Amino acid sequence: MRFTVHFAIAALASCAKAPPPPAPPNPPIIADPVLGQIDQFDLRLSHVRDRLARLPATLAPDQAAAQALILAAEDLLALREMAVLKAPQQPGERPWQAAERFAASVWRDVPTCEADPGDVKLLYLQHLGKYKHPAKFAIWDAQLLCCVDLDHCPPAALSACQTAARPALHVLRADVQARFAALPPLDGAADVTSVTLELSPVKGPRTDAMESAIADFATRDPRLQLRRYDFYRRGEPGFGEGHFRPGEPSIAQWADAARLGDVSEPIDTVWGLSVVLLAAREPTLSGKADPTVMARLNAEACAQMASRQRQEWRDGLLRAARLRWDQRQVESNFGAAVYRRLPQNVSRFGQVQPRQP
Repeated sequence: MRFTVHFAIAALASCAKAPPPPAPPNPPIIADPVLGQIDQFDLRLSHVRDRLARLPATLAPDQAAAQALILAAEDLLALREMAVLKAPQQPGERPWQAAERFAASVWRDVPTCEADPGDVKLLYLQHLGKYKHPAKFAIWDAQLLCCVDLDHCPPAALSACQTAARPALHVLRADVQARFAALPPLDGAADVTSVTLELSPVKGPRTDAMESAIADFATRDPRLQLRRYDFYRRGEPGFGEGHFRPGEPSIAQWADAARLGDVSEPIDTVWGLSVVLLAAREPTLSGKADPTVMARLNAEACAQMASRQRQEWRDGLLRAARLRWDQRQVESNFGAAVYRRLPQNVSRFGQVQPRQP
């Protein structure tokens, strides 16, 4: 009996000293978890991150995440349509790249597209501050005054002065052009008619060179002076009333046809002679629609129309799909608020509606 008791005590002691059973291994970390199934396709976190990286940084985090999930789901459905049409994903192409390439090949920004006039008008209204203003030229005017009293300048005296001073102003123009030749070329900027003075490629080195040439010339003929001004036209239809500076008609006529950065031949004016630099031009011509502006607006409207068609096609694919989001994975990666934003199947016909928060 004593042996039995001792044996039992020894057995209990040995049990107390036995090592604990090994802890179960940590669950594996899934680097690219599945966030849901879109029809038969697995929607992975990497697909969503691809889309998140392309969204504007101004979106709220929840809004951006929900939008990225929906866009990524539509990408997978687009891949299915591509396979049906024998247009497979290219090697190394991410789903979003393949989907956008395929959609762009079907709904192209056609160069000859004629947009709906209402869409063009809407864009014009949206750009009102950019396009709706009086026709305006920014002028650097090397002005040689033939008459001290501009209100009483005898025509004969004015004509004689202009004839005598013209050779000297030809020299001034040649000096300005020689200084411009040492500067970088303007490339195609001289054909652009939507440049304000602040953004003009002429402002800076070229206007400085013009001013320097005028200053050098003025030391020989003090009648020469520099004027910098904007020339506004009066009575332009559609522009209403405002503060307008009377413009010299001969300078205005030259500026109508000139390109940005052009320097005029000596121009006869009511007060003498001028050599003019066209430094900037606003994008309206004579109160009428500038063809350059209208072509730009038409192209923008056509691009928006193609973009809408692409998105409508993608949205249609999603409305007909079976959506099975993994709530746990979506919430663990993006939060419960994002999951509540996601569309859910609500009928056997696959209609998609947002889940109410």
